[in-house]
Amino acid sequence: MGNSTRKTENGQTVRTFQPDDTDDTLYLRYEPDLMEIFERALAKWSGIRMDEIQVSADYIQTDCLGHDLHDPGDYGNFIVLRCSEEYLKRMKELEGSN
Repeated sequence: MGNSTRKTENGQTVRTFQPDDTDDTLYLRYEPDLMEIFERALAKWSGIRMDEIQVSADYIQTDCLGHDLHDPGDYGNFIVLRCSEEYLKRMKELEGSN
């Protein structure tokens, strides 16, 4: 993930980007159903509850970085999941008690 490059059909090299997941954020690049969103959240954040997940959408440039022409094909729609501060705090407390 992150920045990389790809070759176009005419041999040009263009920069690309895929957002990196972080400790508190998960990016989904397609249209998952609600159950899949929760399953992916559980896989990333063990024991998380639905009320500890913030779901939003983001439109992120993923292709042809640095070019000055806006092409909608260079952007992707992402479902973005963020875990709450309460979840992170609860996990730190559990780690500290072990």
